[in-house]
Amino acid sequence: MKKMIVILFAVWQISYLFLVQLPKQLAVHAGTLTSAKDTLSNSRLSFRSKVSAGASGANTFTITSGQSDSTTVNLFPRDTICFGDSLTAPNGCVGTTNYTVSSIPTYNGTTVNLTTALGSTMDGDPVIASQSATHTVVFTTATTVNNPYIQVLIPAVGSGATSHDGFPDYGTSATAGTSGFDAGAMGNSDVICSGTGPTWTPYFVNSQTAGGNYHIAKCSGSGTLASGTTVTITIGGTNKLINPAPVTSGHTTGAADIYAETVNECTDAYTNNTCSNIVDSATIATAPVEGVLVSATVQNYLTFSIAGVLSSTSVCGKTTSQTTTATTVPYGAVTSGTFYTLAQLLTVNTNAANGYVVTAQENGALSIGGLGTTNLANTTCPDNSCSVTTPADWRTYTASGFGYSLANSSGTDASFTYNNGASMTFQAKPFDSTTAQIIMRNIAPVSGSATNVCYGLAVSNVQQAGYYMNKLTYIATPTF
Repeated sequence: MKKMIVILFAVWQISYLFLVQLPKQLAVHAGTLTSAKDTLSNSRLSFRSKVSAGASGANTFTITSGQSDSTTVNLFPRDTICFGDSLTAPNGCVGTTNYTVSSIPTYNGTTVNLTTALGSTMDGDPVIASQSATHTVVFTTATTVNNPYIQVLIPAVGSGATSHDGFPDYGTSATAGTSGFDAGAMGNSDVICSGTGPTWTPYFVNSQTAGGNYHIAKCSGSGTLASGTTVTITIGGTNKLINPAPVTSGHTTGAADIYAETVNECTDAYTNNTCSNIVDSATIATAPVEGVLVSATVQNYLTFSIAGVLSSTSVCGKTTSQTTTATTVPYGAVTSGTFYTLAQLLTVNTNAANGYVVTAQENGALSIGGLGTTNLANTTCPDNSCSVTTPADWRTYTASGFGYSLANSSGTDASFTYNNGASMTFQAKPFDSTTAQIIMRNIAPVSGSATNVCYGLAVSNVQQAGYYMNKLTYIATPTF
């Protein structure tokens, strides 16, 4: 009986070990961080090439193979570039000068045009256009850990000074130790750690300091980090990681180079760059790729239309007495003692950067048969108060003549309006036969800007009978 009890106790102990204790221990060492990702604020690959020919004083240069990019497919207008002082191990930009790309003459070509001239000859030098990004690493913990130490391992070109020289790195493949992100001047202040529970202290070490093929962003926590907690590590502040240039083997334009990063949750002290006691871990990917240049050429345009206005329309403070068309202003039979008003509508659309101007000019005063011998004079308003350049209030039919006023229908582009100033009822001008006068104007693009031209006519009781006519010419001119 005692022997059986001993056997049963042994079986129970073994069962407890395998069914209860061992799974707990395995869980501690095999946890997986969930929802892990690294979002780059700028995922565009950097550009790094070699100058084939670039003469001092020239606004252009050509590139060739010998670095990552052998064509201009990864370089865009308005990119900022600089030329390294050494092809293999640059210590900085020549003359500490940056240049701006003005144009790329040929897609996937080798010629680059600049907005300013080269300060010195750049033959054989590296040319780079760095792309930097803030990395936002987010994950959810799987295990509760006291005083956690979290590290993000970011691929670097290697463990030498090249990995943090401020120039984009490249290699034959997107593999740590072959290619990766350049750390530049990244430091502790460029890392932010957040996650409920611990008090965090951030650190950053480049791959040379860490003695490996990875830069390490580290978060040392004081306190308890519970399982299921979302942790965010922002890598990049005043200084940011520099995106790699395209790999030189197997890269396809438009296809991302995939770099693997590792996130470890450890119980080691933060001074341990290797993190030997990993509690939870996850491998995430970053995928820098060429940018996309979206371009379109908007054509210059201007539309200008003249439309008739119906009879009995209220406009310019008056009521029209006849219907006009786009090409006629037919007063019909007129008599003295009446002020007649007709109107047309002028409409302008233009994308001209500096707007437009519409002018009007008559070929002469209204005259019988348009022959210019027997005229119906242009108005001078009461007491000669208006002229071709100065409007005045045309209050009464007793001031005979022909003239015009303006009213904004849409916008505010009329050069003057019928009710400009106090107590104005029909401010008007005569047309000019020698100089085109401005009717509408704007100094910016407009859409549907419209002005009514109101034609006023009054005749005296001694005006000779006959059919009077003249011609008006409107010209719309955009200012690009």
